[in-house]
Order: sequence, then structure tokens, then C-alpha cells
Amino acid sequence: MLDLSRKKRILITGASGGIGSAISTLYRDRGWEVFAQYHQNEPSVLSITSIKKDLSQPEAGQELVESVRPHLVINCAADQSVFEIDSVGIHEKSMRMLAINLIAPLEIMRAAARMQSELCINISSIEALAARSGHALYGASKAALESLTRSAALELAPMRVLGLRLGLISRPGIEEAWPEGVKAWNEAAPLKRMASPEEVARVISSIASDDFRWATGTTIEFDGGINANPGW
Repeated sequence: MLDLSRKKRILITGASGGIGSAISTLYRDRGWEVFAQYHQNEPSVLSITSIKKDLSQPEAGQELVESVRPHLVINCAADQSVFEIDSVGIHEKSMRMLAINLIAPLEIMRAAARMQSELCINISSIEALAARSGHALYGASKAALESLTRSAALELAPMRVLGLRLGLISRPGIEEAWPEGVKAWNEAAPLKRMASPEEVARVISSIASDDFRWATGTTIEFDGGINANPGW
């Protein structure tokens, strides 16, 4: 059981990425104890606790939660590998992706509910709804995560479970590395820009606040309006 008299704890998976780092920084600055999971590159945020853990391994998610005993969990880790459906080694690639993108969040949510955590937020993607060549398994894993978010909210209450479906998020060098993608996004999105990781962190802070205590089992869109565009 959680001792609610102690300092609030947040567990963030995939914390070495831009979004994870922004969430870590925001909650650190608000006085929380921040526990940041990573696999390869340790987060550069100061004054947080970094935990190296390979979430593709069985029960890694459960072990992570049991070691931290968090009040709030952000499932941000994801395998975003690009490969075609008919590519070589599709079984191994897809099994690893599903282990990280779906099974690990499941383990984490189950363990968090047992630890009496208050809320889990699962980071999804617009690719859960929109097909893109080379991203079939990634999109399928995120669609499954959104379904799991609804089921977990039903089965793991009173712990709340929410999803956040993100559009394109900026990162250093993205315009140079993927100019055609950024151009297409900015032309299609009604707000004509990407979001920053800091904006994502602030949205998470908002939906994790007491103002949203009656919300569970839903996935919130944060995509610059892209889902409102008919695509033609």
C-alpha cells in the first residue's frame, strides 16, 4: 500500500526521449520524486532517479513498478521501428514491438493497481487511427493500447487509466532529418505546426490534476487538429 504522507512519486517509461525528459523536468520542478526508466540512453535531466530496464523482457514492467511504488505512471516507452508487413523477420520484429508497446504497459498497469497507484496515462499516437506505410505494426500496437486503456479502466478501478493520442512532436533536427514529413504535417494540420515536448508535459499535468478526477477509460487527442482534416 502507498503511504500517501510521503512525497509524491511519478514513474515515466521511455524517459530518455524528448517527451519523457520534458515530463521528468516538469514534475521534478514541482517537487515530485521522479523515477525515469530507460533502456539505452540515460536521461540527461538532473536530480531524478534513472532506472535501466529492458521492457521487452517478461515481468520487467511489474518489477519496475514494485521497485518504485508510484502514485502516477506515464507509459511513454515505445518501439517505433519502421518495417513493411512483408519484410524479413516480421515475427521477431512484431513480437518485440508488442512486448514494449502493449505487454509492458499491461504489466505496469496491473502492478500499479496492486500498489494502489492513483493514475496511469498511456501515450498513444495518431497512427492508431491513420495507416502509414512501414508503420503497420506500430499503429496496430497503439490501437491495441487504446483498447487496453478502456479495459484497464474498467477492471483496475479505482485506479484511473487514461490515454493521450499525440500528433507529430518536434525534436532537435527533425526538420533536417525528415523535411518532407514535417512539410506534409504542417500543411495538413489546422494549427500548421508541431507540438513541443513541453506542451505534451503540460497537458499530462493537466489531465493528471484533480480537475480530471472523474475521467477514466478515455483517450484524449492532442494532435493540432489533424484528425479533423478529411485528408483530401
